[in-house]
Amino acid sequence: SRRPSEAMINEEVIPSLLTLLQTSDDRNILDSSVLALGRTAREDRADEIIEATTPMLAHSQLSVQTSSTLALGVLGSPKAAQLLRDILQDNSAGRRATGGGNTNWLMRAFAALSLGLIGDDESVTVLMDVVQRLPDKDKDIKVCSIVALGLVDKDHEKSGDIQVFLSEQLKDRKLDALIKSYIPTSLGRLGNPEAVPALLEAFDDRDADNLVVQSCAIGLGQLATMGDAEVLDTLMSYVAEGRDAQTRHFAIMALADIGARDETPNEHAEAHEALVNLLRDEIQGKGKSKDHRSWAALAGALYSRKQEATQPDFVNRINSAYTKESNPSFKSAFA
Repeated sequence: SRRPSEAMINEEVIPSLLTLLQTSDDRNILDSSVLALGRTAREDRADEIIEATTPMLAHSQLSVQTSSTLALGVLGSPKAAQLLRDILQDNSAGRRATGGGNTNWLMRAFAALSLGLIGDDESVTVLMDVVQRLPDKDKDIKVCSIVALGLVDKDHEKSGDIQVFLSEQLKDRKLDALIKSYIPTSLGRLGNPEAVPALLEAFDDRDADNLVVQSCAIGLGQLATMGDAEVLDTLMSYVAEGRDAQTRHFAIMALADIGARDETPNEHAEAHEALVNLLRDEIQGKGKSKDHRSWAALAGALYSRKQEATQPDFVNRINSAYTKESNPSFKSAFA
């Protein structure tokens, strides 16, 4: 019920967890202990934690191996980066660390995610190389490497390079659609608005897979502003006329995200009016599809939570929709 002090963490919690790693043979306890160590320890104890975690990478149980791989990333120390790069690249050092033979694909995928959490310069380079070099059949490793690049701090000196790299990968028509669908959301997490044109181009691509287009809608919602008129028009047009239902739903949520973030709504009054009118109509089922109602209600709530002046109107409209609705699926969303 009380947060432990630094002294308690260092003198009681960490020693207890280290003891469990040395004495327990229960994989569930080992899984939990190694992750707790990674989450709890600070940089000044990184050497000690890495030394205790490394033997777990060669454990007979895969769950312990993968938890240990993640723990090194959660620890966040650059001192663990080389070991994780070895695991990801499946080189001789990585194979020795993981017990010999080819490194399990899941460990490699988790090593990629861990490198994203650490985010040192060399790891960024390795992650980009993995995305480019590995064949698409290694889906999980490539996907986790893309996700890892999105985890790098937006103020990192290589953040711009990552944005350019992922934007170029988004244009690759040979890249597997499932893998590619993770690029827009990674770009969104990076927070660089310079990625908006690439996302908009991919969203508008008539030949793009629905998975990619859906992800682009989410990415645009993360990055665009109320000043991006082309983005707003494109998303609104898709809500009205788009072919894929899930993309329409994500476009509605993206528009709400964009509007909610606007700190100077008076400067974009016309755009806000258009957005509010769209959400009102969709909540009332006046749009192309009555299936939009629940998404529009959620979007209206998210939008008006930040744009407080619109709250009375949305409260009344959502409450009215709730009262009139008989379908429990829609009614639950209004609630």
